[in-house]
Amino acid sequence: LNRTPDKEGIAFWVNSLLEGQFSSYECAMGFIMSPEYTNLNLSDAQYVENLYACLMNRPSDAAGKAIWLEVLSNGTMTREQVFNEFATSQEFADICESYGIN
Repeated sequence: LNRTPDKEGIAFWVNSLLEGQFSSYECAMGFIMSPEYTNLNLSDAQYVENLYACLMNRPSDAAGKAIWLEVLSNGTMTREQVFNEFATSQEFADICESYGIN
């Protein structure tokens, strides 16, 4: 969100994840689809890079990023659909599992 998180917010999301009140998918969607995030008016390139950083815990690879930018630029997929592909990937599931969250 391009800001320092507040302690109460961190505690809420961490506890919600660990207690199973929200899945990792729901939590990520809550951030990425929030007005605060969408109001950042990121370019498609910035958006895709953020998905890699936030959901895959790594920078993008050139080939993968090019594919996502192509589907966004030609209208094949919306940003929400691209988010869904990242958030339902095995790579994201493995990262979440390593933290003990669903």
